[in-house]
Amino acid sequence: MDYTPGGLHFLPAGRYRATVWEDGEAPDEVRRNERIVTARDALALRLSSAGGAAVILEPSDR
Repeated sequence: MDYTPGGLHFLPAGRYRATVWEDGEAPDEVRRNERIVTARDALALRLSSAGGAAVILEPSDR
C-alpha cells in the first residue's frame, strides 16, 4: 500500500472540508474520513496497486 501526497495549493484562501474515500486494508475495503484543510495542506492518500481514491472539497464554516 502506498501513500501518495497531494498538495492543495490550488485552493483559494479559506478552510475546506475534505471528504476522502481511499483504499482500506483488504482489497474490498474502502475507508471514508473527513478533515478540515487549507491551501497549505497536503492529503496523503492510501492507494493499493489497483485501487484509487476520491476527494470532495467543500468550503467549511468551521
